[in-house]
Parts: sequence; C-alpha cells; structure tokens
Amino acid sequence: MTEIKPQIVIEDYQGRHNKDIERSRDRILQGSTYKDLSTICIIPTRGTIPAKVVQSWWSLMSPMNQKFIRVFMIGMEVGDAYNAAIEMIINNPDLSKWKYILTLEEDNMPPPDGLLKLYEAINAPKDKGGPYDVVGALYWTKGEGGMPMIYGNIMDIPKNF
Repeated sequence: MTEIKPQIVIEDYQGRHNKDIERSRDRILQGSTYKDLSTICIIPTRGTIPAKVVQSWWSLMSPMNQKFIRVFMIGMEVGDAYNAAIEMIINNPDLSKWKYILTLEEDNMPPPDGLLKLYEAINAPKDKGGPYDVVGALYWTKGEGGMPMIYGNIMDIPKNF
C-alpha cells in the first residue's frame, strides 16, 4: 500500500493570465483588441469556392466583441466587384463608419491568426514602423516556381510596386 504524504492541494485561483499580468497587458495592447476593429471582409467570387478555401476563411480568428461581416460579390469581374462593394459600403450609413476592410479571393487561404496579425501590424508602435494606414501581403503566382507579383522598377522614386 502506498503511503499518502500530508499535503495541501488548492486550485490555481490566480488564473493563467493574472500570473504574469504585465505579459497579458502587453499582449492585449499589442493586438489592440480593446479598440474599434470593426472589419468588412469583401470576397469577390465567380460563385464556386473550394471547400478548403472556405474552411480557412471560417477558421480566421477575429477579436471577441468586435464587428466582423463578410460581403460576397458574386458573378462580377474582380475589379468591378471591389468597386461595387466599396460604393455599397460608402453609401451605407452604418458600414461607412466601420474601420477596416479585408479582402479575400477564391485562391487566398490565410492562416487562422492572419487577421489578428494584420491588426497588430496596422497598429504597430512608431519604434516598429507603425502605425500604418494600409497593410498588404506579397501575392505569388501559382504553381511550381511561383513568382512574386511585384511590378515596377526598384529604382523609381516613389516606389511603385
């Protein structure tokens, strides 16, 4: 028979995030989740979207208690779809006040924390180059040997990529 040693067992009443409150505070400040992060996600589509792509979109984390809406623009040329979506947003008394626009297309599969990382990048402190008005991503052509879709002359000023 195993001897039971006297001991006191108590649950962790302090909580994981309270143990290192400075670290928790820094995480929240870095993500700016306490600010207005209302986001409209514009998605132009020809009408058929692969299930794996939709799954990645639905896995996209957004901060709690923040407004997030998806707007599908179906059956339009991509440029026309974006123009129509922006016009609709500008003319909508509620949506025109939302802070951010995120664009996704049928071949974009962002990581689950991609939107949160965008918010962090947009709201980066001055010593890290921020804050920014626009944050984008490098887009690559498809297939083996894909090339970055950057156009322009690197020597041009201003940079015109």
